[in-house]
Amino acid sequence: MPESFVVLWTLERCRWLQRVGDHGPLEVVFGGPHQSMPSIEAMRIGDSIYPVFVNTGTLYIIAGMKVGSLVSPDDYMRQRFGIVRPTAKMW
Repeated sequence: MPESFVVLWTLERCRWLQRVGDHGPLEVVFGGPHQSMPSIEAMRIGDSIYPVFVNTGTLYIIAGMKVGSLVSPDDYMRQRFGIVRPTAKMW
């Protein structure tokens, strides 16, 4: 059975998205170890994610998203932007 996750975004993060002109649609949400980010290990394809933020006591739902795939940050950056993280050299 699909699960649902709420992702808390700060007001500053939302303002930054406005400043850079990113008005959606949302394509990616990164998970992490903090309570405001869903754990990648807990998520499955088909789950729902709801990014939200709070401003002056009002809760705003930014979007509703279905998980279509789970990709590591390194793989996402390589596939989407062609950026490869340098590997450390062993001396």
